[in-house]
Amino acid sequence: MIHGDAIGALRQNFLILVVGLPLLLIYGFALGKLAILGRWCPPKIGNAKMGWIFVGLVLAFWIIRNLPFESLDFLRPSSVGVDSSK
Repeated sequence: MIHGDAIGALRQNFLILVVGLPLLLIYGFALGKLAILGRWCPPKIGNAKMGWIFVGLVLAFWIIRNLPFESLDFLRPSSVGVDSSK
């Protein structure tokens, strides 16, 4: 992200896309309600069970992305600065 390449940053951090996009949508909806209703209604997204589910999903992602299968290559970060066409 240092060079302003947002798409490249998302390719390197697939988990941010999977987790960040839903959170962005939830908070965007809450901001839309603020604009329409004129009062802040914080989104109800968390409790202890949801926290443990999130931790489990992150751990599963870390394990699955390191399995040696070509079908899971989209989860791995690409090599930065390496020309893969050779």
